[in-house]
Amino acid sequence: MAEVKVFPLCCVVQNYAWGKAGLDSEVARLVLGGDPQAHIEHSKPYAELWMGAHPKGDALIKDNRISQRTLGQWIADFPGCLGSKVKDTFHGQLPFLFKVLSVNTALSIQAHPNRELAARLHAQFPEHYPDNNHKPEMAIALTQFEGLCGFRPMEEILGFLKNVPEFRALVGNEASEELQSADGNPHRTSLALKKCFTRMMNCEKKLFVDQLNMLVKRISEEGERETVCLLAMLTCSVLFLAHLTSESSLCNLSNQTVAMFSASVPFLTHLTSESSLCNSLITQ
Repeated sequence: MAEVKVFPLCCVVQNYAWGKAGLDSEVARLVLGGDPQAHIEHSKPYAELWMGAHPKGDALIKDNRISQRTLGQWIADFPGCLGSKVKDTFHGQLPFLFKVLSVNTALSIQAHPNRELAARLHAQFPEHYPDNNHKPEMAIALTQFEGLCGFRPMEEILGFLKNVPEFRALVGNEASEELQSADGNPHRTSLALKKCFTRMMNCEKKLFVDQLNMLVKRISEEGERETVCLLAMLTCSVLFLAHLTSESSLCNLSNQTVAMFSASVPFLTHLTSESSLCNSLITQ
């Protein structure tokens, strides 16, 4: 029998808690579209659909003519399917994982090191860095979405540090003054910004909660309810980050980027993009 080169796959679903539940999830609807008999649980989150040969989600082959059970096994037996260049470069392994995400709540912060650092971290802390690759990412919006992308302009961050005392308390006077005195020097600004952001992200939970409550109380007393809701949402870190709204947009998350989708907005920029390329996530 001739070698079968095209066949259907049964792809793996990841039920992370941040995913949309039941048929509200595009992932669940895709599963049902591929298998009308699939059982979708109304309250269960369907966060990611993995299409690839990852060890934690190797797609099953749905073709009785093929002896291999998974895509990974089939590639191992027929590495030439990758093409000679990819096969040789990646040692006969599929070098990417194609995913569909259906997001209900903010994702966790992700740090993507470069290739050299990824290999070193994997060797030192395999439990925290299970992959020795740098994992560059490309994201294509299938529906409207919002995200945080890149650092805000320095004048905006400095403005927050000056006018929002609760935010300054999280960052600390020393780090704030270093950023203020950087005088536009790119190297000094980069080091000072890193220090400010690190201080805020590593502050004690009690300090964070206390300052957030103080901020909400202060703004409430000023009688600006909408501002209260907004700042309560943003203060976690929004004073650093950029706000990205994209409909049918392409966001290319390059190497050495940190995707901040959960806490960090006084440091972030607000971008609106339609059918655009966004390649400006936080670069270390």
